[in-house]
Amino acid sequence: MAADLAAFIDQQSNGRMILSSCGLNEVAYEDDQSEHGVFTRYLLEGLKDDADQDADGMVSAIKVSAFTSDEVASFTLVRRIRLLTVE
Repeated sequence: MAADLAAFIDQQSNGRMILSSCGLNEVAYEDDQSEHGVFTRYLLEGLKDDADQDADGMVSAIKVSAFTSDEVASFTLVRRIRLLTVE
């Protein structure tokens, strides 16, 4: 079913970008500090110019996607390390 959905989206998504908080068989984390999910926290930060890494005054979908992906990965890595050291 997931492959069928991915194929359908691919056929329909000309000129569109889909950003999702997690993939199939993954979990999305909540962030108590921002009162959003982790993905939403960093997506919003990216849209507020944090994703403009080259300081050209433009925040593109690709920049926001890369920024959000990197920040979520860093957040989840730190969370996993904390969980492992507590056990």
